[in-house]
Amino acid sequence: MNTPDTKYKKYDDKSTSEEDGPLLFFNYHEFTVDDYNRMKYESETEGKALVVTHFPNNDTTRWSDEYANTRIVRVPRIFNTSDESDIVPQFSSYILGNEPAAFTEKGKAPATKFSPIGVYQGEMFGSSSRTPLVPGLISEDCFLEIIANVNRYLKDAFNPYSFWNFKDNVLDMFSGTLYSKVFCAFIRESHCKRKLDDLERYVSQEVNLKLLKDAPGVKVISPRRTGYLSVCITCFYRSPWDSNIAGLGLFRPSTMAAIS
Repeated sequence: MNTPDTKYKKYDDKSTSEEDGPLLFFNYHEFTVDDYNRMKYESETEGKALVVTHFPNNDTTRWSDEYANTRIVRVPRIFNTSDESDIVPQFSSYILGNEPAAFTEKGKAPATKFSPIGVYQGEMFGSSSRTPLVPGLISEDCFLEIIANVNRYLKDAFNPYSFWNFKDNVLDMFSGTLYSKVFCAFIRESHCKRKLDDLERYVSQEVNLKLLKDAPGVKVISPRRTGYLSVCITCFYRSPWDSNIAGLGLFRPSTMAAIS
C-alpha cells in the first residue's frame, strides 16, 4: 500500500526492479494535496496529505445547480485483465480504495469507509483512497455488478476476434467499405454498434432505474459520453459532518456524485 507522505520519495539510478518490487495497480485519477483546511476537532491531521478522490461534475454546465451540488468519482481503466486491453476498454473491478497500491494511513490497514479529515477547494477529503461511493452510497455487490456488466458489454462490442466483428470486418474489406457505409448505415448496424447500444440501454433502463429505487439520486452517466475512458455515476451524498464543518466556515453543505 502507498501512504500519502511517500509521494515525493525519490529513487537513485542504482535502484533495481527487485528492490522496488512489482508494479501495482492504483486509481490514477486521484492525487494528494498538502495545503488544505484541517478540521479543528481532528487532532491527528498534522503532516497528513489529503487524497483527492472526487471531482467536479463536468457532465453538466458549470453554472447549473447540478454542478454545484454534485461530484464525480472516477473508476479507471485497467490493462492487465485482457490481451486486447489496448482496444477493448475494461474498468477496474477493485472496490475503490482497495486497489493494491491505494493510499492508506501509515501503519494501518486499508480504510473500510470514507473518513474526511480536511477540506480542499470547499470539499471534504480523507487521507486514504476511499470515496463516499462504496459502501456509503451503494453496496460493494452493487458496484461490482455494474462494473462487471459494463466490462462484459464492452468486450462483446470491441473484441476483434469475435465471429460477428470478424464477419463485419471481412465484408467491409471485400466491399470496399460499402458494407459499413451503406448496409450498416441504412439497413442493419454493425455488431459493435448494436452491443454499444445495448450497453446504453442497460445503463439507462436497468441500472439507473434500479438505483433510483434503491439509492435515490444515484445515476450512472452514459459510458458513451465519457468516451469509455471511465465509468461515471452521479449521486447525492450528505456527510454527517456537514453541519459541523459549515459552522466552522470550512465547508458548504453539498450533495455529491460518484463514478466517472
